[in-house]
Amino acid sequence: MGFLGDLRRIHTAAERYRGYAEALRERGIVAEERLIRRDIQTERLAEEATRELLRSPPAPTERRSSRPSRPDAVASDPRSQRGP
Repeated sequence: MGFLGDLRRIHTAAERYRGYAEALRERGIVAEERLIRRDIQTERLAEEATRELLRSPPAPTERRSSRPSRPDAVASDPRSQRGP
């Protein structure tokens, strides 16, 4: 599962990441750094990070954004971002 997060210094963004990492640990899943992008400040950077993650082999099947007020900042359908 991928994770896109806002600035680490923002308390709520840090808490969302903590929750993501904790949920993985509780299920015995090791967080893969290659699937984590933090300190994303703009919609454009979120879109770029999403495309980068989805084009990496193997692409994540899930992702979470720490910017719930900006659900448009990530593509709604990961399959649309995989490219050729």
